[in-house]
Parts: sequence; C-alpha cells; structure tokens
Amino acid sequence: MSNIENGMKCFPIGVCLPDMQPALDAAQSAQETAEQAAADARAAREAAGGAQAAADAAQAAAENAQGTANEAREAAANALQVTSGRNILYNWDFRHKDSIVNQRGKDSYPDVLAGTYTIDGWYFGGNTTPFSLMVDDGLQLAYEAGGYLAQNIEFPERLLGKTLTVSVKVGGNIYFATGTVPSTITSTFVFRTEPAFAHFGAEFVFYTNGIACVRLSSPTAVSVSHVHCVKLEMGSVSTMANDPPQDYGAELAKAQRYLIRLGGPSYMRARATYVDTNYIEFNIPIPVYMRANPVIVGTEGTNWAIYSTTSAWIRGFSLSAQLNGCGITLRATKTAHGLSDAMFSNTSSGAVYLDARI
Repeated sequence: MSNIENGMKCFPIGVCLPDMQPALDAAQSAQETAEQAAADARAAREAAGGAQAAADAAQAAAENAQGTANEAREAAANALQVTSGRNILYNWDFRHKDSIVNQRGKDSYPDVLAGTYTIDGWYFGGNTTPFSLMVDDGLQLAYEAGGYLAQNIEFPERLLGKTLTVSVKVGGNIYFATGTVPSTITSTFVFRTEPAFAHFGAEFVFYTNGIACVRLSSPTAVSVSHVHCVKLEMGSVSTMANDPPQDYGAELAKAQRYLIRLGGPSYMRARATYVDTNYIEFNIPIPVYMRANPVIVGTEGTNWAIYSTTSAWIRGFSLSAQLNGCGITLRATKTAHGLSDAMFSNTSSGAVYLDARI
C-alpha cells in the first residue's frame, strides 16, 4: 500500500523518495531552450555566411567596375590618340588673334617681298610681287599668281617614305590631301588639297635640296580671308576637326627655338660680363635653347646701342651672337673701343631679334 505525503512518494517497501516530475519538466524545458539556442546559432551562422557572401560579391562587383572604368579610360585615350594626330607644324592655329604667336607684333604685314617672315614660322615666297597678310581671327592673305605663305619643316629627312596628310580650314570647311613621300627625292615632290577658295589651297612640298615645307598657295592671284588652321600629320586621315585650340605657351616655346625678341617696346639692358681691347661681351638669358646659333636682326642706333657707364652712346660697334650653356653671348666688336665697362640696350623705338630660322 502506498500514499503520498508532502510531495513524497512512498513505495510498499517503505522507502520514500521526492517527486521527480518537476525536475524532469525543468530538464525538458532546458533541453528545448538549448535546442532553440542552437537553432538560433545555426541561423545566425547562416546569416553571417550570407552576409559574407554578399560582401564578397560586392567586392567582386567593385573590382569589376574598376576594371571596366580603367578599360574605358584606356579606350578613350586610344580614341583620342587616333582622332587627334600630332601636328608637325607649329603656330598653326589662326582662329583667335590673341593665340597666334606673333613676336614681331604687327597686326598687318602689307606689301612685303618674298622671303619676308611675318607671324612666327610663316614667310612669303614664290615671286617678286609684294604680298599682304592681315592678322585677325583668321588670317587674311593677298598675293599674285604663284605666291604662297610657307613654313619650313625641321629635320625633313624623318618624313622620307612616310604617308602624310595636309589639311587647311577656310571658313567652316576643311580641305585635305594625302600623299606618300618617296624614300629618295629625285625631283620635287608635291601633293595638294582641293581648292578651298578660288584656286587657293594647302600643299606639302619636298625639294631636291632637302628642304620640305607646307605652303598656302594659289596658281592665280588670290585674296582670301578666314584662313583658320593648317595641319601636317602622319597617316592617311585628316584629324584637324578634332583638334583643340593651340596652347599659346607651348607654341611660343617652339617658335622661340627659331626667333627670340629682345626688348621692345620696353628696354632690355645688360651689363658687360667681359671686356677685351677690341670687343665686349654680354650674357643674356633666353627662355629656350635655340636650334642653331642665331644671327642678329637689327641695326646699331635704330634697334640697339652700346653705352658707357655714364650713359654715353658709343658708336661704331658690330654685333654677333653665340649660344652658351645658359643663354646667349652677345659680342659687340670695335677695334680699340677704349671702354673698361659698358651696357647693351635696345633703343626706345626698336627691338633686337635673334634669328635661327631654317
């Protein structure tokens, strides 16, 4: 016989034990809680794994996007290279007056003769009839039959055997022509654009004496305005339409390899650095190293003078120039000049030009 007293369970043999059901229930609840916690942990791990996968995917996408951007930039650079070929000429853009390199400083060059340089790099040639050039937003040219405005090309031998394209823009239209230069020049080689205005056009010429140039020419008398650009480039395609305006500073530096203006309208003065019995030397810094030793363009009294230290003009000097490592040495020569010191200066109305043109 058994009975239950105060939560104790008694069995017939007389042994009484505590009731275990609450403990079992608590254990069951703890187990269920642990299992839920384990399930939650697994879910958290799976979620973390998903987040990591998402992060990895995002990183991969970012890397792919960066690669695509790099490829796009490279493609754009390659496209720019293809669509904007380098101009072999300098001072080639006449669209804006203020960006034309014009060290001589004239707005017009009226009634000049063949061989006369005008804006930097460009000279008239072809016949003995006077030419005319007006500097504006686009050049205005006038000359008789056979006349031309030309720019000589430095190191023309590099063009032998090459395919070239010459272009000229007049008004809103571009005219161009392509030719392949022979490996050996046995007769004058020429190729020319279609006429841009009347018989006016651009042509590339390689002479048997080794000189090559681009000419703006006409076989008949011509007066033409709005000449905007000229280009000579490697290859068989004209890329002039894609060219940005010329960089004035870059083109000025190129032009100064051939011509440098000293003084005018302001004074350019230099003190003697060496005095000999029969000559005096003056060291002048220059902005670029010129392509060859220049000649002096300018006359004593009109463009330049030698002064004593008391500012007296000492007449009778001749002037020459020699490149040195950091500039130009001007040598003023006069037998027994009698000076122990001196100053070189341009005159109030003139400038001196160092001319190393081809």
